[in-house]
Amino acid sequence: MYGYVRAAEGELKMREYELYRAFYCGLCRELGRATGLSSRLSLSYDATFFAVVRCAVTGEKCATSVKRCALHPTKRRAMIDENDALDYTACAFAALAGAKLDDTRADERGTAKIAAGMARPVASRWEKRAARRYDGIGNVIADGMDRLTALEKERSASLDDTSGAFGAMLGELAALGTDGSEARILRSIGDLVGRFIYVCDACDDAAEDAKRGRYNPLIEIYGNDLCEKRPVLGLDGKVKEREALRPDIAAQIKPAAMMLLRRLAAAVELIDFERAPALEGIMRNVVRVGMPGQLRRALGQVRGNGSPDGENEDCAKNASDNENGKETEK
Repeated sequence: MYGYVRAAEGELKMREYELYRAFYCGLCRELGRATGLSSRLSLSYDATFFAVVRCAVTGEKCATSVKRCALHPTKRRAMIDENDALDYTACAFAALAGAKLDDTRADERGTAKIAAGMARPVASRWEKRAARRYDGIGNVIADGMDRLTALEKERSASLDDTSGAFGAMLGELAALGTDGSEARILRSIGDLVGRFIYVCDACDDAAEDAKRGRYNPLIEIYGNDLCEKRPVLGLDGKVKEREALRPDIAAQIKPAAMMLLRRLAAAVELIDFERAPALEGIMRNVVRVGMPGQLRRALGQVRGNGSPDGENEDCAKNASDNENGKETEK
């Protein structure tokens, strides 16, 4: 969907990398089984992370087996076997993809708007299948998107309010069907990840939104002249000249975004990894290395090699200060 919540794969141990890929491929297969083959288009690294989190928190078994890939039928790949966490994540993110299409239709013009409109009837089938399997998914997404849409129509000048609305929705979605400490941990992680995604997306879209007159909380705060053309790293990993946030504005946004990551690292430390020891390294990699790297890229602060600026260590240090069992503040 967005792709901001992903591992720094080069920093994973080989067995962690293989398990991470098995989650990605297993979720792809589960999307096809649970909500239809076309719903595999909604596959993302964000959804993969939520599947890993759900398995880690609930203690779901993560058995793998080698199966054929629909996109690469001549190859056999290791995939996580069907389980409740994978099934729920597939349904939740397929339904969320439908809401994303609605957002695209409302914001875009021309071919993007037409393409989203043509895809919407297909996505409606994903949503119906998801709703049949998990009754509350549709309500959580509808309520969350309504709150976010209301803020956007008001042209809210608060990044905290808008990212908070998206975070609250992802938090409820992550925790649906659980209770007790599991629900609290999942809700906290979902909320913080949702806020982070919204902030990164706002940074990435700022130049295009300013050009097209679309709503973006950063434009409401800093005005239309918030970007400049300079060489930065793109989502494809290549450096090219593009419009990115001015360095002075990026420097103002970065501390609050890093605080989200520190709180997220602390929330992850509340997970009882004795129930899922194989997932510990993957989750810490995503939160402490992968997501800080995506933040730097979205802020336009990465040049060429994408080397870290110390954020990883900052996240890790904060997490180590959080004792197990202490509830993270919301």
